[in-house]
Amino acid sequence: MVIDWSNASRGDAADDVALTWVILSTSAVPGPLPFRALARAGRELLVDAFLSGVDADAARARLAPVAERRLSIDPHLREGERRALEALIARHG
Repeated sequence: MVIDWSNASRGDAADDVALTWVILSTSAVPGPLPFRALARAGRELLVDAFLSGVDADAARARLAPVAERRLSIDPHLREGERRALEALIARHG
């Protein structure tokens, strides 16, 4: 399914992979605390599975700029997501 055609543009494939990596790694996990802990562990498995099928090295080089862009333009980020993005930028910037 294709969505968000109004936001579509031609660009580097590594940015698409990096953005997916950023979203999977930093998005808030809702629900009660025990569920969130289990979901975070599952998220790590999901990220690892995703990265096993892509050019992770090319995407890793784009993580910080993509995370910075998301931080600057996404008005719907929760505070925890902002902190996660800032930590990702610090690690990969």
